[in-house]
Amino acid sequence: MKKNVFVFSRLAPEHLERLQCQFNVRVLEPKQGDIDAQYAAALPDTHGMIGVGRPLGARQLEQAKQLEGITSVPVGH
Repeated sequence: MKKNVFVFSRLAPEHLERLQCQFNVRVLEPKQGDIDAQYAAALPDTHGMIGVGRPLGARQLEQAKQLEGITSVPVGH
């Protein structure tokens, strides 16, 4: 079973493609409406998060019961 990864920052297509080979990837889509709602909806079943610029406080961590890791978007990758 693949783990779920939530990407909430822009990634290069080739990096996103590599992630999709190994994980179920959900990407924050600003053009699809309320980004806060998308972010909140992704938290409960997300195992990993990739991105910058979004809050992750006590309230969000309480909702992210499956969360195992968080990383920012690395420069130069």
